[in-house]
Parts: sequence; C-alpha cells; structure tokens
Amino acid sequence: MLAAGNRPVSAIIFTHSHIDHFGGVFGVISPQEVAERKIPVIAPDGFMEEATSENVMVGTAMGRRSSCPFGKDLERSARGMVDTGPGKAVAYGHCGILPPNRVIGQPKEKK
Repeated sequence: MLAAGNRPVSAIIFTHSHIDHFGGVFGVISPQEVAERKIPVIAPDGFMEEATSENVMVGTAMGRRSSCPFGKDLERSARGMVDTGPGKAVAYGHCGILPPNRVIGQPKEKK
C-alpha cells in the first residue's frame, strides 16, 4: 500500500496503546504486506498487554463512555456535530492491531 504520496509504507510506529493510535492500521497496510515485505512494526515494551487490557477487556465501556463527549449519536450536520480539533469527528467502526515485531524497551537503543 502507498502512503505519503507515491512512497510505500516502510515502517509502522505505535507510540502508545490508545486505540486511536493503532486502530486504523489496516487502512494503511495489511498484515500480509507487513509479513511479505518484512516491514518493521515498532512499539514500546508492554504495548500488546496495555492495548489488550485497555481496549479488549474494557473496550465496550470505553466506547460507550466516548460516545457522550464526542457526540457519536448526534446527526452529522451544522447543528449536530462535536468537533475534536485536528479531526472533524472520532472514527467509529472496525479497528485492527498488528503485533509489534520490534519492541522498544529503553529510551535510547541501538539497532
């Protein structure tokens, strides 16, 4: 898949385990392409554990909780929209996750 114009994706970096920072990864690249092209999926130590505990175990409650401040059930119109700053709405729908194949455990690491 291509990103940033005509350049192919060369790495995926997850900064932390909030779903809005990893959930859209399959909109950028497929697991098959990551495997075939050996693309680094980089995340901090504990990423999968935190993503699982936060988004799977309590994901339903967090999803319900986010519907109020972000106006999930409001009609999309000039009178029924909650602006979230950089994006005009929170994305709701299907989410994905890629397990990291490169885990960062220290503030500075050598390759």
